Amino acid sequence: MHTSILCAALAGLVPHAELAPSPNWTSDYVQGQRQALIRNKPLAVFLAPRKGGWDKLTKEGNLGKEARHLLADRYVCVHVDTDTERGRQLALDFEVSGGLGLVISDRTGQLQAFRHEGTLPGDDLKSYLERYSAAGRVTQTTETHESNRTSYAAPSGAAPSTSGRVYPGAVQGWSQPSYGYAPSFSRGGC
Repeated sequence: MHTSILCAALAGLVPHAELAPSPNWTSDYVQGQRQALIRNKPLAVFLAPRKGGWDKLTKEGNLGKEARHLLADRYVCVHVDTDTERGRQLALDFEVSGGLGLVISDRTGQLQAFRHEGTLPGDDLKSYLERYSAAGRVTQTTETHESNRTSYAAPSGAAPSTSGRVYPGAVQGWSQPSYGYAPSFSRGGC
């Protein structure tokens, strides 16, 4: 009994500012897209096996306090379990062949701003999360950890292009396949 009272007392001494907020995760990609559009936030899609798979994306084995804070404040977060048939299919649709990767949309939810296959150093992940959530950022290419890819995004103020790398289901008039979601982008110039 004395131990539990001591633990409770010590827990009260830890400043709450030190604890990073936990992102709200959804496993429903389509719902995540809707929320991103409503909340005017980029979508961060973590493709990784099993529950808590988002931690597998960093070389350190966890997202880290700063990345969790950025995800909680600035993104709509989706975890796609690539151990499931639907998750494996979505990973293939995103061209993430190893079942482990990250895709970040722009604020419109229609264009991929960043994609990466495999793990990333935690500092790089934090840097990418800061960059792609910056206010006023305009996506014109789909960047990767190694290189850039052209997305043929429309110039600022013009209607978004539907000929570049777009997010699944983002194009007006897009019809969902029977498994519920699929990227409908083309690879122009890659």
